[in-house]
Amino acid sequence: QPITFGRSKEKCNLIFAPNASGVSRVHCKVSVRPDGNVLLQDLGSSYGVKVNGETHIQPGQSVLLSVGCNFTIGSNEKFEICAIN
Repeated sequence: QPITFGRSKEKCNLIFAPNASGVSRVHCKVSVRPDGNVLLQDLGSSYGVKVNGETHIQPGQSVLLSVGCNFTIGSNEKFEICAIN
Protein backbone atom coordinates (compact mmCIF):
# COMPACT_ATOMS: atom_id res chain seq x y z
CA GLN A 1 0.00 0.00 0.00
CA PRO A 2 1.65 3.28 -1.10
CA ILE A 3 1.80 6.26 1.24
CA THR A 4 0.84 9.51 -0.46
CA PHE A 5 2.17 12.82 0.93
CA GLY A 6 0.50 16.21 0.47
CA ARG A 7 -2.04 18.73 1.74
CA SER A 8 -5.18 17.04 0.33
CA LYS A 9 -7.25 15.29 2.99
CA GLU A 10 -9.13 13.44 0.25
CA LYS A 11 -6.14 12.10 -1.72
CA CYS A 12 -3.27 11.71 0.77
CA ASN A 13 -2.40 9.34 3.62
CA LEU A 14 0.15 11.64 5.24
CA ILE A 15 -1.45 15.09 5.34
CA PHE A 16 0.32 18.41 5.88
CA ALA A 17 -1.20 21.66 7.13
CA PRO A 18 -2.99 23.75 4.49
CA ASN A 19 -0.29 26.43 4.78
CA ALA A 20 2.71 24.02 4.65
CA SER A 21 5.32 25.91 2.66
CA GLY A 22 6.33 24.20 -0.57
CA VAL A 23 4.04 21.17 -0.18
CA SER A 24 1.61 20.52 -3.04
CA ARG A 25 -1.91 19.19 -2.55
CA VAL A 26 -0.70 15.80 -3.83
CA HIS A 27 3.08 15.90 -3.64
CA CYS A 28 4.66 12.43 -3.77
CA LYS A 29 4.22 8.80 -2.84
CA VAL A 30 6.41 6.09 -1.35
CA SER A 31 5.76 2.41 -2.00
CA VAL A 32 7.56 -0.85 -1.29
CA ARG A 33 7.80 -3.01 -4.38
CA PRO A 34 7.40 -6.81 -4.30
CA ASP A 35 11.20 -7.16 -4.60
CA GLY A 36 11.61 -5.14 -1.37
CA ASN A 37 12.89 -1.95 -2.99
CA VAL A 38 11.38 1.39 -1.95
CA LEU A 39 10.16 3.63 -4.75
CA LEU A 40 9.69 7.39 -4.32
CA GLN A 41 7.61 9.10 -7.01
CA ASP A 42 6.92 12.80 -7.43
CA LEU A 43 3.24 13.07 -8.36
CA GLY A 44 3.53 16.26 -10.36
CA SER A 45 4.28 18.56 -7.45
CA SER A 46 4.96 22.23 -8.01
CA TYR A 47 8.12 22.20 -5.91
CA GLY A 48 9.73 18.81 -6.48
CA VAL A 49 11.45 16.46 -4.03
CA LYS A 50 15.10 16.38 -2.91
CA VAL A 51 16.84 13.07 -2.22
CA ASN A 52 19.80 13.00 0.16
CA GLY A 53 19.83 16.80 0.18
CA GLU A 54 21.18 16.96 -3.36
CA THR A 55 19.27 15.26 -6.15
CA HIS A 56 16.15 17.18 -7.14
CA ILE A 57 13.44 14.88 -8.51
CA GLN A 58 11.35 16.52 -11.18
CA PRO A 59 7.54 16.22 -11.32
CA GLY A 60 6.55 12.74 -12.47
CA GLN A 61 10.01 11.25 -11.88
CA SER A 62 10.64 8.15 -9.70
CA VAL A 63 13.76 6.98 -7.86
CA LEU A 64 14.67 3.92 -5.79
CA LEU A 65 15.54 4.54 -2.15
CA SER A 66 17.58 2.34 0.17
CA VAL A 67 18.14 2.26 3.92
CA GLY A 68 19.91 5.46 4.93
CA CYS A 69 18.44 7.55 2.11
CA ASN A 70 16.38 10.59 2.99
CA PHE A 71 14.06 12.85 1.07
CA THR A 72 12.76 16.36 1.64
CA ILE A 73 9.53 17.92 0.47
CA GLY A 74 8.42 21.47 1.06
CA SER A 75 10.62 23.92 2.90
CA ASN A 76 12.06 21.49 5.41
CA GLU A 77 10.00 18.30 5.79
CA LYS A 78 12.68 15.59 5.87
CA PHE A 79 12.07 11.82 5.98
CA GLU A 80 14.68 9.06 6.32
CA ILE A 81 14.43 5.39 5.37
CA CYS A 82 15.62 3.58 8.53
CA ALA A 83 14.55 0.01 7.73
CA ILE A 84 12.62 -1.95 5.12
CA ASN A 85 10.41 -4.87 6.22
